[in-house]
Amino acid sequence: MKMLFPEDYGDSARNLLLKRCGYAEFRDPNTGKISYVRRPGTGFYPRFHVYLKDHPQGFVVDIHLDQKQPSYGGGTHMHSGEYDTPVVKSELKRIAEEITGVPASNF
Repeated sequence: MKMLFPEDYGDSARNLLLKRCGYAEFRDPNTGKISYVRRPGTGFYPRFHVYLKDHPQGFVVDIHLDQKQPSYGGGTHMHSGEYDTPVVKSELKRIAEEITGVPASNF
């Protein structure tokens, strides 16, 4: 699930996600790609997983919920990810409210 943040919120997208939203930076040991995670519980999974992407009008938050560790086999990456569920929508709404400082009532 993705959301565009089209304004300047006084800091970088990375810092907004880390400082305001409680996410931690994560470097994938297989790809080296940087993303951001937040665990709603005490275990490593489930975890919210966010990728930040630059956009000509601002930045995009691309989020999903990893339910378990990816299983790699046959050249594919598979995990139990949720992309458009009420839980993911709720977390994206929370992120929007933390970044903008405005309740995301129309989400």
